Amino acid sequence: MNAPTLFDALPATRRDDPSTSRTAAESLAPVLRREQARVLVALAECGDDGATAERIRRDLEAPGKLRYEVGSVRSRLAELDRLGLVERPHRSDPRVGVRDDGS
Repeated sequence: MNAPTLFDALPATRRDDPSTSRTAAESLAPVLRREQARVLVALAECGDDGATAERIRRDLEAPGKLRYEVGSVRSRLAELDRLGLVERPHRSDPRVGVRDDGS
């Protein structure tokens, strides 16, 4: 079985959500993937020490870029973590890093 990738991620819906909610989530999938990719790239640019959600937010908000809320960055990091694309070395450490699969 192959590990999930960023492109496999779909916005979450509950089993009992109406079909309109599932349709809306599917229509947002490209936007979600783009935002996840932005966060992942910003994290990778932080280097081997990783970064906090706040640092990633500041990097994403560099002059001339979009405005981000730290909560949005945290949500994207949680999604990327569920996909196995980032890791938090220690539960008490707020930093996350790009997962190194050894390849």
